[in-house]
Amino acid sequence: MVQITGNLLDPMGNAIIGADIRITADDTETVLYGLTSSSKTILGGLYNFMLTNGTYVIEVLFKKQYIRTAVVVIDAMTPAVLTIETLITDHAKFVPNYTDS
Repeated sequence: MVQITGNLLDPMGNAIIGADIRITADDTETVLYGLTSSSKTILGGLYNFMLTNGTYVIEVLFKKQYIRTAVVVIDAMTPAVLTIETLITDHAKFVPNYTDS
């Protein structure tokens, strides 16, 4: 099990409260987190959840806008505790490139 925990912050270092974090198993497309209020960041932008080894689609939305998204792999080499930012930066096999239109 890997614990994904931390505080979601904007580029200025301010907490993003109420962001939706949705985690979907890539192989079954089963939503594991993201259907309840417990999948939202709380005071201080805090989030906390556990994942087992596998491939997941991680989506972080705020005010219906994607602010982070990636397909990540968790395996035996993944640290036991990490943040969403580290998970996406160090363990992503695909990160979409969103551009403003």
